[in-house]
Amino acid sequence: MSTARPEASLRRGLWLLAAALVPTALLAWAVWSMVGAPEEENLLRLDAGVFVPQGSAQVGPPSLLGVPAVYAAPVALPHDWRGQYADARTGWYLFDIDLTVAPDRVWGVWLPRVAHDARIFVNGRPLAGGLDADAEHRNPNAPRLGRVVNGRLVPGVNRLAIQVTADRPGNGFLSAVYLGPYSDLLARQERVDFVRMDLLRIIVAAMLMLAALTALLWFWRRRDAVFGWFSVMMLAWAAHDLY
Repeated sequence: MSTARPEASLRRGLWLLAAALVPTALLAWAVWSMVGAPEEENLLRLDAGVFVPQGSAQVGPPSLLGVPAVYAAPVALPHDWRGQYADARTGWYLFDIDLTVAPDRVWGVWLPRVAHDARIFVNGRPLAGGLDADAEHRNPNAPRLGRVVNGRLVPGVNRLAIQVTADRPGNGFLSAVYLGPYSDLLARQERVDFVRMDLLRIIVAAMLMLAALTALLWFWRRRDAVFGWFSVMMLAWAAHDLY
């Protein structure tokens, strides 16, 4: 009995671990397939631009129509500030977009990932409402979508400027940026929002329920410590995801 009991507890623990990891792996595969980069031909992907750090008094806000070359650095997106810009708290990303003709419908600017606040300017004018007004958008998992009204984009060169503010110095990040018809980007935004935000809340709720269930099992069967440890692990995992 004394030797079989630890083996039985180990088997229960392995089954519990498999019950948690297998759905998680399937969910990760589903998320990967749903939130990958858009493939629509009518979208413009910006994966290179100019970055201007603004972490101290050394650099003031750059002009939206021209930036001193001494402050501008070409970067590839996605761009992580850690390392080269460890002291920067705010930075500007600048892109020149050459359009043959002006769009004949409302366009949008989509940021799949950004840490943590973002403001978007098109030809020197901010997008209506500002993307840093919504508290949920401070979550780097939440994509940003801004509407570009008709007439803002013109034939020729257009300047897109994105001001990114990190929660702490050196923690800024910006993924590739997409431009295109607002309706196409909105559909993508809603799908990604569901996967990254709503589905995450559902998963955390399920983890808390599983933690409560295994805590009850441990309370009824104190000799099976695996239930107690599994409950603690689920609570810690849920707290991490909520944070």
